[in-house]
Amino acid sequence: MGALRLSLVGAVLLALLGGQGGAVLAQAGAEGPTLTPVTGTQASFELVAYPEVGTEGSIETYRGVQFRRTFEWSDPRLPSLLLSNVNSNWHVTDEGEVSEFAQTHRLVGEESDWVGTEYGFQEEGLGSSLGLHVYRGEGAYEGLSAMIARGDVVDEAGNTGTECSGYIFESELPPMPDPVEPPAG
Repeated sequence: MGALRLSLVGAVLLALLGGQGGAVLAQAGAEGPTLTPVTGTQASFELVAYPEVGTEGSIETYRGVQFRRTFEWSDPRLPSLLLSNVNSNWHVTDEGEVSEFAQTHRLVGEESDWVGTEYGFQEEGLGSSLGLHVYRGEGAYEGLSAMIARGDVVDEAGNTGTECSGYIFESELPPMPDPVEPPAG
């Protein structure tokens, strides 16, 4: 099920990044690639700081969780060390608990870093989590951006792992458009 969710996130990411932009990429292709596919697997995970726990009505809130993780990436431009700050809200359903979360990340390199955000959700337990990382490069990677879908996968033995799939782009992130205005009426 986890591998299926990661595949679905990858398909959604590709659809979002494709569309009309495919024609632009085809034109740019004559000059050389403007993006590089990237994959990654989490190699280690460490809780660095425990959260402040609270409640807002029936929602349990966790603020200020800090993680230290390492990843093995297919592209050497992405450093192994990932530092994360996390805030989450946990909602109770008839089937269990579901968390919505927001994270800030720093991929720490010897000479240059990547900074970014991630939004996602996690179902009760570690076997089902999806998120989208959005990074901008610093230092030697300035002018580059990356979008990476992250999801938990379960192997045949029942072990849970975290895998990533996405792209490093030879451009900065596009500006966020203004919110859509509702129709008058």
